[in-house]
Amino acid sequence: MTLHVHFGHAVARFLDAERARVGTPSKRYPGCFESDSLCRWQTDMHRQGFRQARLCQTGYGWSVRSGSGLDDFCVLAGHRDGTLPNATLQQALDWAIQWAKKDPTHRYVTD
Repeated sequence: MTLHVHFGHAVARFLDAERARVGTPSKRYPGCFESDSLCRWQTDMHRQGFRQARLCQTGYGWSVRSGSGLDDFCVLAGHRDGTLPNATLQQALDWAIQWAKKDPTHRYVTD
C-alpha cells in the first residue's frame, strides 16, 4: 500500500530509507519486511520521536489519527472531541499540517 504524503516529505523519505537499511527483507513477501525486524524498527523510530498523522474519513466527516499502533492509532483531532466537527478533507488536512509543523523534523502527514 502506498500512502500519499501531504506534509513532511523529507521525514517520510528518511524513514523509508532507514526501514530499507535496517529491515530484514521478507523471504515470503517481496517488497515487505520480516515482522520481527519491522517491529524493532518501528519501536526504535517511535522512541526517537517520529510520528505520523493519517487523514481518515468517518461518518462525521474527516478526522486525524495517529498512524502508529504504538499510539493505539489514537484520534488526534475529530468530531467526538469537538476539534473537527463534521470536518471536510481540507479542514482535517489543514489541522494535520499545523500539528506536523510543531516538529517538522519528526512529523509527517499521510492519507
